[in-house]
Amino acid sequence: MDFVVTMMYVQAIIAVSFLNGDHSSGGIKNKLIIGRTRGEVYISHLLVQYLCGLILAALYLLPSLILWARRSFRQGSAVIRRCCCRLRPYIRFWACLSPGGG
Repeated sequence: MDFVVTMMYVQAIIAVSFLNGDHSSGGIKNKLIIGRTRGEVYISHLLVQYLCGLILAALYLLPSLILWARRSFRQGSAVIRRCCCRLRPYIRFWACLSPGGG
């Protein structure tokens, strides 16, 4: 639970600083001048923040996953095979969503 609360605060700080920097540098005004609507601008910012949050969460969890994998290799390949079988549907799902995916 601490992970979720920490990530919410970090993501909120990053989002506010990102929007503030874009607004103070005139980036939002330039996007509106070229014909984008406010909704499109803010939705694009929201999507970027969502993707950054996912990347940040992955980087936050990466050390524990590496340590878990090292421990699993020591215990034998049966654990790794079970893990790979559980991850296979997720890998296929993300492959379908990627550009050029089936």
